[in-house]
Amino acid sequence: MSSPKSSHLLQVLRATLLHVETSQEWSQEDPAVVELKAILERRIHQELAELPDDTMN
Repeated sequence: MSSPKSSHLLQVLRATLLHVETSQEWSQEDPAVVELKAILERRIHQELAELPDDTMN
């Protein structure tokens, strides 16, 4: 069973990534935005890798 903290962190990371990807406030070509998206994606993958297999679905 995943901890509530891990689950909440994953939700926050996904919501942040979605906001960055869909926001009209930032240029998607801006190197800082590209780097931020890469960092968020890496962290999401790390969090998913740490979840037990039965919570991946």
